[in-house]
Order: sequence, then structure tokens, then C-alpha cells
Amino acid sequence: MPVVEDSATPAPTPAASGRPDAAGPGPFGDLGAGAPGPSAHAGTPAGGPSGAGPRPATPGIGDRVAAFRLRRSSTDRMLGGVCGGLAADLGVDPALLRIAVLVLTLFTGGAAALVYLAVWLIAPAA
Repeated sequence: MPVVEDSATPAPTPAASGRPDAAGPGPFGDLGAGAPGPSAHAGTPAGGPSGAGPRPATPGIGDRVAAFRLRRSSTDRMLGGVCGGLAADLGVDPALLRIAVLVLTLFTGGAAALVYLAVWLIAPAA
């Protein structure tokens, strides 16, 4: 049986298709012809990961950890200022942090209160 080769329609090249990421039809035919390329995802900020445009500088977790200093608050304190200082560094409401410490103290049988006491003794006042 003779093998028929279909050379009448050549595979599209990246320059011929207009898409720089196109490498021709994949194993499933030309299913992704109308789909955007990988650099045009919906969640990608303007400019994309390729660095084509300016990206807003948002501090990552590494930046926040590097800037973190455990200090007791001298203005927002109820007992030792530990929750006030921690809340100021984390950017949360001190009352919520105090409630969380109280709940943790009840659930851990007082272990969280010992941690609070240790931080009170170790952390310098702001």
C-alpha cells in the first residue's frame, strides 16, 4: 500500500503565523490557534513576566521578613506591649492579636502565655 504524503499544506512557522510562541500544530491538531499565547494570561500584570513593561514593585514575603523586628510597643500596650508591637509590624489590628493570644493560651493550657512572657522579657521596647 503506498504512503500518501500531504505536502500541499506546510506546517505554519512562527514567522508565518504571526505568533512568536507558535511552533506549528501540536499532537491534537490546531486546537490552540485562536487561544492567546503563554504571555497573555489573564492573571498576568501589564507587561507580563517577560519584563516588556514596567511592573509595580510589591514587597514580597522575603522583604517583609527581612524588615521584621520584634519590638514591644510603648504606646499601644495593655499588659507588656508585645501584641501592640507585633500588630504594628504585621499590619493587623492589635485587638485581634490579643484575642488570638488569649484563645491560644486557653487551647495550649497556658503555653502561649509562657511564650508571651518570654517575648516580653526578651524583646526591646520600641
